[in-house]
Amino acid sequence: MTTTPSGREPNPRTRPARRLTASAAALALALVTAAVPAAAGASPLGSLAPLTPCDGPAPRVATFGEAGTPVLGWRENLAFDGRGRMWVTSLLGDRVEAFDSTGHRVASVPVVAPGGVAVTPAGEVAVVTGASPTSTRSTIVAFDPDAADPIPRLVATVPAGKNGLAVDADGNMYTTGVLAPTVIKVRPDGSIDEEWSARAAIVGSNGIAIRDRTAFVTVTTSVDTAVHEVPLDDPAASRATALTRPPALPRGLDDLAVTDRAIYAVAFTGGEVLRIDRASGAACVLAGGIPAPTSVRVAEGFGGFGPTDLFVTSADGSTRHIATT
Repeated sequence: MTTTPSGREPNPRTRPARRLTASAAALALALVTAAVPAAAGASPLGSLAPLTPCDGPAPRVATFGEAGTPVLGWRENLAFDGRGRMWVTSLLGDRVEAFDSTGHRVASVPVVAPGGVAVTPAGEVAVVTGASPTSTRSTIVAFDPDAADPIPRLVATVPAGKNGLAVDADGNMYTTGVLAPTVIKVRPDGSIDEEWSARAAIVGSNGIAIRDRTAFVTVTTSVDTAVHEVPLDDPAASRATALTRPPALPRGLDDLAVTDRAIYAVAFTGGEVLRIDRASGAACVLAGGIPAPTSVRVAEGFGGFGPTDLFVTSADGSTRHIATT
């Protein structure tokens, strides 16, 4: 992948075709779900019993907006800009799309193989590129979501194969990779914090969210179903909360959202959204039957939706609204 003299990513329409076929995408799914050992030293917290439905009324689950083509319409991640729009990355469609609270698409920004998306303290939408298994280079780009014609600018070049993305209150960016040995920290000026990254040694990280000066990270290919907590001020002090261990089937956690009381994580291989109590580590199945979910977010600044509304993207090309109580 090349950049223009201005540092912008080129329009994917001018590039040779590099999208995955359906069969190649299926192969990628098989590779993603291969078993890889998790980091040692998991904490005793967490329910290792079979995961059961959460207590209380079952939430309402409905498709939000128009659905894309399964696999080829793969939606990898989403973020709310706090100003009425939901930004969704179309991994194989080479674009980031914005939807309003009625489900209508209101913007589309060309970005090559976009993965994780997050909003910076300055209000820009930041995106990881090169998240496709066939990509040879990854970058982080950012654009002004209020611009009439948003144009991504290059923020940083990072090792290939990056996927997840989160931003802290100081504007530092953290990106994950299924084949990477660590979580990568990128400073606001685009430079990589090599020392911090070396200490955040979580092999094969994927989902990431930040809350309370802690990065919550998942490893989709782990033989455990675990959430890693990485203190931003001391990444070497990370710990993992295991939710299942062999012989129980791993849930293949992908991206996640964190509130004061709970962690919501999608189980890519299980087709579920899990709710994990932050105080006890106990987990339950909030919703099931979602084909290959890839990320979950709590609505923020999105019309009449609020803290009880979750939105989930999926490899089947859909975005779903989960209304909890």
